[in-house]
Amino acid sequence: DNRRNGLVGLWEWSKLLHTARGSSDRQDAWGVYSAEQNEDIEAAWCDGRFGVCVAVGIRNYELEFRGVDGGRQVDRALRKSRQGRRRAVTPEERDAALSCPASQNDLVADCNADGECAICYTAFAESPS
Repeated sequence: DNRRNGLVGLWEWSKLLHTARGSSDRQDAWGVYSAEQNEDIEAAWCDGRFGVCVAVGIRNYELEFRGVDGGRQVDRALRKSRQGRRRAVTPEERDAALSCPASQNDLVADCNADGECAICYTAFAESPS
């Protein structure tokens, strides 16, 4: 158990819409959930639940846990999903990742390689500015 080793969970979502499990170890391919979301996800995971709802802006996602280190972030309304993962890190590493300006609203601000909004999956070219 990582908690006995002093490690905590840092939950991240794949910026790539189609990512095979474990196919990308590049850190820039992963976004960080907010501190509050990370806390809620970690609590659900530690409680042994099957998943947790995460609200980001106007979108609602279900993070379905699979195995010991992640799962799928599912948008049921748009029938889309992406990889989610849990990294066991020191509390200092987690706090640094969650306080980094780049991680603030990362899910809202980032787009995937196809130029889609990470929240609604609408192509930026098709949405009003």
